[in-house]
Amino acid sequence: MYNQVYVSNEEDGFRILLGNSMGTLGNAMMPSESKFHQNGSRFTTIDKDQDEFPENCAVRFGGGGWWYKICYKAQLTGQYGTTDWAWPWYPTFTDGTAIKTVKMMLRRKAL
Repeated sequence: MYNQVYVSNEEDGFRILLGNSMGTLGNAMMPSESKFHQNGSRFTTIDKDQDEFPENCAVRFGGGGWWYKICYKAQLTGQYGTTDWAWPWYPTFTDGTAIKTVKMMLRRKAL
């Protein structure tokens, strides 16, 4: 969980900006290895490559749209039942093959 999440407009590529992480599961979107930080990444889809990797990460990993960088440490849209989907959870929770459903929920802050 992050104390703030901001997604920019289409012209800026739907860039995601995250605040501080909270909770016990970990911070896979901003791991200690800065080259894998997804904070500030643009949203990539199979038909619009906006990541920093030479290939389209959405195509390469078959997960569809996500905030990729080079390509991911966290990817909720990954292929279920494969260890490729393990990064957000491993080793804290599972290798990725036991998770059947995830939800990414945003709450709009009252103005």
